[in-house]
Amino acid sequence: MATTDELTELANRREIMRILDVELLRCRRQKSSLCVMMLDLDHFKAINDEHGHQTGDQTLKFAAECFKQQIRKIDFIGRIGGEEFLIILPDTAIEPAVELAERIRLALNQQSTKQALPNCTVSIGATDCQITDTPQSLLQRADEMMYQAKTNGRDQVCFKASALDK
Repeated sequence: MATTDELTELANRREIMRILDVELLRCRRQKSSLCVMMLDLDHFKAINDEHGHQTGDQTLKFAAECFKQQIRKIDFIGRIGGEEFLIILPDTAIEPAVELAERIRLALNQQSTKQALPNCTVSIGATDCQITDTPQSLLQRADEMMYQAKTNGRDQVCFKASALDK
């Protein structure tokens, strides 16, 4: 329970950040690739305001399950706050990470229209790890890309590939 978000049953913020630290160290040690994605449900406040917090909670659970279904067993997902999620993709270069992000976005879009819940979309920011990255710098880049997706009109994926070789 100390590592799990009670509502979504995903890793909680503390646990997903611990995993990020471990995976970043492993990435450096093994000189392997690592990508992260920041996901934020679009217009979530409006869902809560118009449909109530119970529907908002159901929407969060639904989205979390949808995201989880799209990732591999070696990937990690956690809820880092409110309607924001982090996905950690070990041994993954930026191109497959962006393809996965697009599949996640489309899956949520398609599946949410089939539910008795408000239609739900997601903005996703993705980036790959540079050898000099800290957890904070990696998350900041992914967060900037997520906000770029929101600025560009929401319901899309934006990414930034590292300029440095490992």
